[in-house]
Amino acid sequence: MACIPCRGPRPDVDAAHPKVSSNRPLKNWGHSYQFTPAVVVEATTFDDVIEAVKDTVKYPTPVRALGNIHTVTEAVVNEGGTVVLMRGLRAIISLGNDEEGQTVTAQAGTSLLELHTWLGKKGLEMLVAPEIGDATIGSVVGSVTKDAGPGPSSETGSLYKAIVGVKYVDHTGQVVVLTKKTNGAALGLFKCSEGLLGIVLEVTFRVFPQRLVRLGLTIMDTKEMVKKISTQILSKGRTAFILVQPELSFIETREPAKEGAKASSEFWWQTIAAFKLPNFQHGRVFFPFPLLKMTPYRANVYRRTQVNHYGEPGPKDTRLDFSWYEYPFERFEEVITEFNAFTLDFAGRNGGWRPGACATYFMERMTDKPNGWFSCNGKGFDKPGVSFTLDPIYKNPNDPNWRQFVRECNAFAIAHGGRVALTQTREMDRDTYLACPGQVPLKEAPNKRFTTPFYARYVEKEGENVEIPL
Repeated sequence: MACIPCRGPRPDVDAAHPKVSSNRPLKNWGHSYQFTPAVVVEATTFDDVIEAVKDTVKYPTPVRALGNIHTVTEAVVNEGGTVVLMRGLRAIISLGNDEEGQTVTAQAGTSLLELHTWLGKKGLEMLVAPEIGDATIGSVVGSVTKDAGPGPSSETGSLYKAIVGVKYVDHTGQVVVLTKKTNGAALGLFKCSEGLLGIVLEVTFRVFPQRLVRLGLTIMDTKEMVKKISTQILSKGRTAFILVQPELSFIETREPAKEGAKASSEFWWQTIAAFKLPNFQHGRVFFPFPLLKMTPYRANVYRRTQVNHYGEPGPKDTRLDFSWYEYPFERFEEVITEFNAFTLDFAGRNGGWRPGACATYFMERMTDKPNGWFSCNGKGFDKPGVSFTLDPIYKNPNDPNWRQFVRECNAFAIAHGGRVALTQTREMDRDTYLACPGQVPLKEAPNKRFTTPFYARYVEKEGENVEIPL
């Protein structure tokens, strides 16, 4: 899939380097941000990336790599700098093995959906399958991901856990290779770096033989869901994805299918997905499918079927927009109850307007993650345990009511001890970011080569001397 086409002046193309253009406007996937880099490079070789980093005259600072420009925040904006488009580097290189098991290595421009599909044809899977499959694997290395997939907590929940190797170009144009075995601490920091330490060329993931997942789809009164979350919805072997509204919630439980189970009919599963995907995309809970209120649906599917492709938007189409918040699971009932009250209060103050729902995931925090999202740092998150996310979603990223709602959600998060994520939380500033538990200023890119104005808001200031725990 090519990057989202943009309206604007015809780009100037360097005749000597047809991969290089200027005056080319770019947009993020939801068309909520447009910007014009000084130079755009469509990389098809590693040398294209290395040259774009090394030559500071031809390729002005800052330099940032983009895939499908999937981010919902300003994190993609690089006005006047250099953008390296990575979708020309999408080869799946090889399967391999290390001391812990089987791996797969692919180039950074490969989308998550492409990688999952390729693995499925070989009877393999990653145990983490984020829903938005258009994101490229290079883009997710240094930022937050989440998934509601069953399995051991050491391997599920976030792609942070699945990434066991990275090859990247550093600020000097040198190629660096990090692996979990030989450079574990450095790899951990790189996976928290938000792309400030280099441009990813290749990623290596842990993979496993594929296994069917048992899905259960149902609709429940939200107050009832909150009361039953710990006893009937979640369990040792079961997790869930929930779309929460103040009145009703759509619940999709996920657990390993029984031995000998067969995959459900592709026809029926695709029928369900045909209803589910557009409703999720436009920020609506799946309530127009009334039979689920009476007869919960069950299906045995592979994880890759949960990875969606949204395609390119039409001229009047809008895209799913969202913001990301993390809370300790111990406070689930309190936070959900108060957030629903906040949502209804907002609707009362704004002519009845409210978002479609909140997407909720559950995952084990990581004791070895240096800082930020899903780490064991900050009040309420400092011990091993489960976190849940509460991500409001809406169909129009440019709706002024939605933008105001997100601003108030940010204040709600601070008041209730929640955390945010730079690349998935909109309407955010430095004070909001640092007010959240366990958040520390980013380590600035060496010589600022990869630091755009967006990320400059959040880097460590002189005299702060914030230590990142290892």
